[in-house]
Amino acid sequence: MELEKNTFEALVNYLKSHGYPESSLAIEYKAGKRYRIDLAIIDPETNIPIQIFEIKSKDNRSIREFGKRQFRVAI
Repeated sequence: MELEKNTFEALVNYLKSHGYPESSLAIEYKAGKRYRIDLAIIDPETNIPIQIFEIKSKDNRSIREFGKRQFRVAI
């Protein structure tokens, strides 16, 4: 969990340092009824996600499949 938190914070800081306004960063963006995406960059004109990030601290088949379901619902 600590690795996931550190990676998330580093990603947010990286995006901000490259000019992404905080208002365009949606943390825990709701995707469908069951899922949340860790971070989405929202287009301010259309209010839709233009980039989504899902951070996982482990790599195994069930976690990858869960992440894929999150992405399918989000797009």
